[in-house]
Amino acid sequence: MAAYERSEARGSQQFKDVIEAGVKIGLFQTPYPDDARRAVIAMCNAVAQWYRPGGELTEDMLIERYVSLALTVVEYRPRTARRGAAAPA
Repeated sequence: MAAYERSEARGSQQFKDVIEAGVKIGLFQTPYPDDARRAVIAMCNAVAQWYRPGGELTEDMLIERYVSLALTVVEYRPRTARRGAAAPA
C-alpha cells in the first residue's frame, strides 16, 4: 500500500509541476491551479469506469477529447509566437 501511495503522490506532483509551470509562463490562465490539477486527475481516473475498447470512441478519439478537456480546465492560451522568435517587421 505504501508503494501505491508514493506512486500516487508522485503522479499528482507531476501534474502540479506542469500546471504551475504553465501558469508561471502564462500558458495556463487558471486562477485555481490546485483545483485544476484535481479535476484533471479525477477526469482521467473516471475513464477506467466507463471506457471500453471497441465502444463508441477509439483510443485516439478518447485521447484527443481528454487532452482538449484538460487544456480547457487549465485555461490554456496558446502563444502567437514562440519565445525568441523574431518579431514581425
